Amino acid sequence: YAFVFFDITNFKLYQDGHEDGHKAGDELLVKAALTIRNVAGRYGTGNRCFRYGGDEFVVICPGGVAYKLRDEVEQEFDIVFTGCGKLVHLTGGVGYTVINADRQMYVRKVGLKK
Repeated sequence: YAFVFFDITNFKLYQDGHEDGHKAGDELLVKAALTIRNVAGRYGTGNRCFRYGGDEFVVICPGGVAYKLRDEVEQEFDIVFTGCGKLVHLTGGVGYTVINADRQMYVRKVGLKK
């Protein structure tokens, strides 16, 4: 099994810049969770999706589908919010331990912000 971590890049900018503030942030969290759950469901019923904290999520799935799952979630979630002028994106990282998956997610997130 593998861990696929997701983080909503620019979540705070989105929430702070949106006229509906925390309500808009909550709606974005729900959208992220539904996107992750729907994509994970395409790869079988044994995948487990969790909110890891704040704006982070994790999926536990067979290693053979982890990278495909990550890529599909990232593609389906991309939105642009003009209030902060930044891309609000789900950035994923894959690893076979929690530490490796979290680290890869962070490296990819930093790369997107450059």
